[in-house]
Amino acid sequence: MPLIFGYGSLINKKSISNSIPGERELYPTRIYGYKRGWYASDNNVTWLGIKKRSGYTVNGVIFFVTDEEMSILDKRESIYKRLKVKSYSVLSDKYPFDKNNIIYTYIFEGKRNDSPIFSTYINMCLEGTIEQDRIMGFGYPKFTREFLETTYSWPKNNWVP
Repeated sequence: MPLIFGYGSLINKKSISNSIPGERELYPTRIYGYKRGWYASDNNVTWLGIKKRSGYTVNGVIFFVTDEEMSILDKRESIYKRLKVKSYSVLSDKYPFDKNNIIYTYIFEGKRNDSPIFSTYINMCLEGTIEQDRIMGFGYPKFTREFLETTYSWPKNNWVP
């Protein structure tokens, strides 16, 4: 069964279940050779995206999906291109690891415009990272801090509350 690596709104269980209902486990993971930032723009909104960049890492989560669920996510993430992740480490000892599982993620290949970032989107992402901190038993926001520190191109303005 394939897995999806989520690094923005797909870190948040509620966000995932809005598209593909049902309970699912999320496993904290780090991928290598990618850089997360405010790169993706669509319909006058800026979203998080990742681009291939050696020397960078991105933390997020992986979760199992059926082929049908992956098709639903492909439609949801239509401004992105789905591709296989080659270099990663799972940060949870609860992951039922199988080297035959294929992990996919969504990258953005377009150009960012100066569209605003909605605070509700940031809050959704941060709710997911805080949940990972809780699940991993951190007494401080280690996962959340890494998320913030490895997200680039924060705008100085152009925010929508």
